Amino acid sequence: MKIRHKLSLLILGLSIILLSISSYVYYFQVKRYYLGKTYDHLEAVSQTKEIRLTDLIRKRNELIELLSRHDRITGQLKSKRTNSVHLAELMPILERFKRGITSLQEISIVDKEGRILVSTDATLSNKRFADEINAYKSQNRRIYWGNFYYSDGKLKNNLISIIGNSPDSLGYLIAITSADDIISLTNDYTGLGKTGETVLGYKDDSTILINSLRFKNSPPLNNKIDPMDSSYPMNRALTNKEGILSTAKDYRGEKVIASVRYVDELGWGLITKIDKNEAFEPIEYLTKILIIINVIAIIIISVISNIAAGFIARPIENLTKVVRQMKEGDLSARAKILSKDEIGTLSASFNEMATNLANKIEDLDSFIYTASHDLKAPISNIEGLLMAIEDDFSKQDIDKNDVLLLLSMIKQSILKFKGTVADLTQISRINKSFEDETADIIVIKDLIQDVLSLMENQIHENNAVINFDTSAAPLINFPKKHLSSILYNLISNAIKYKIPAINPIIDILTYKEPHYLVLEVKDNGLGIAMEDQKKAFVMFKRLHDHVEGSGIGLYLIKRIIDQYQGKIELISEPGKGSVFRIYFSLT
Repeated sequence: MKIRHKLSLLILGLSIILLSISSYVYYFQVKRYYLGKTYDHLEAVSQTKEIRLTDLIRKRNELIELLSRHDRITGQLKSKRTNSVHLAELMPILERFKRGITSLQEISIVDKEGRILVSTDATLSNKRFADEINAYKSQNRRIYWGNFYYSDGKLKNNLISIIGNSPDSLGYLIAITSADDIISLTNDYTGLGKTGETVLGYKDDSTILINSLRFKNSPPLNNKIDPMDSSYPMNRALTNKEGILSTAKDYRGEKVIASVRYVDELGWGLITKIDKNEAFEPIEYLTKILIIINVIAIIIISVISNIAAGFIARPIENLTKVVRQMKEGDLSARAKILSKDEIGTLSASFNEMATNLANKIEDLDSFIYTASHDLKAPISNIEGLLMAIEDDFSKQDIDKNDVLLLLSMIKQSILKFKGTVADLTQISRINKSFEDETADIIVIKDLIQDVLSLMENQIHENNAVINFDTSAAPLINFPKKHLSSILYNLISNAIKYKIPAINPIIDILTYKEPHYLVLEVKDNGLGIAMEDQKKAFVMFKRLHDHVEGSGIGLYLIKRIIDQYQGKIELISEPGKGSVFRIYFSLT
């Protein structure tokens, strides 16, 4: 098969793969975005309705609580004056509350056995609320919400509260309330599209849905589901499992996405849901568009790849070969210019770029070596002369403090200049050493001990405590000189940038992660602010000026790690120390 056909098939194949991958990634990103928006929206609507429902419940509880603690009511029952004449004195209070609170239908006061003592509804005079009182006693809430019931075309329920503050009951207050406000809240479909709705439910012998439903023409409380079927989100809510259900079904058997919440005040479940088909409509539309685009793109790519393959095969192969040679270190390799078209221009430009790069690397190395070697002698001479002048002036019987101060400042500047030259020399040596340095099998524990021996005075002067544990990863295949430099710089910095008056504590660990051996050095020093952490690895960048230093230690560490395909991670916070993790590649 000719190279142009191979290249054409390769271009086509790669294009199809890349197109498929990009379409796949884009599809799932968009899908995740839309689903995330749907989840967030359902959660927001559900949370809003839960807050409103909880607020409604608490306000109603507060009103019933207020009435049950009314001084006239508690005083009447404490006085034991419970005949009809005296109890009639309480009727205006009950009527006033009934008129003032629209949700209240009727209010009754009953004795300990559930017999009505006084009520705003005369028809209830012979009714006993013994079952409701027993239900109230079986739970620990001050206000008890009885189960809902449907009467006179309205959804109602009984609220029961003990009268007075004493644990010994004086009697009970029973309020028959309308659930219109609850129905209005749940039947508000704003923001829920064509299929969304909110459903309230509670568990009795079966799971009962309280409110009327959007897609089922039946009165409230007339819809029940199997309480053992966990695929219904309401059953999940009633077991206090909150969150988003991406795969569930509703009372119609339709697949839905649901936000599940548990209303702890009453033990209700609150579901905000939307049909999965509606949620996926934008995604299905996107799928159709992507299929059409991909088909058109594949046809166009097939034509273009077939035409282009014959023109670009040979020069591209040649250029690829040269790139590979340069990658392996042969900077003298150059591409053959086989044509005068854009590929030929690219090859010529590449050759020019390679030449410039090689020259700049050579010039840079020459400059560093020249600066580090040729400037040392004159700087040393200047330093010697200044010291001699300082000695001569010190013997004269004149006031020369200003001159001595100036000379001292010049001397310090020269010392800093020498330090900079020394740092540049060290950087140059590091760069050169990469070419000749070979890896060794190193016992990390032994190398740490060697480094600590070199730093013995610094450790002793600062009362530093060094702890290390290399048992999880005791050996490493790495150039010994470079690993020693990494350890020295990290330990030295940890001691140097300690918090004043606090002894440095340094913990060194090694362990393995997939594809990496990790060296971790943790200290209790000054720490580095988040916004400064990227600057820490810049050459000559110093973040703490109150301590002497050159600002190349972390730069050298990063330079070494980058050279050997590793990585470095810094976790730090001012005043809480720093953690450096060095990842050595195992591949």
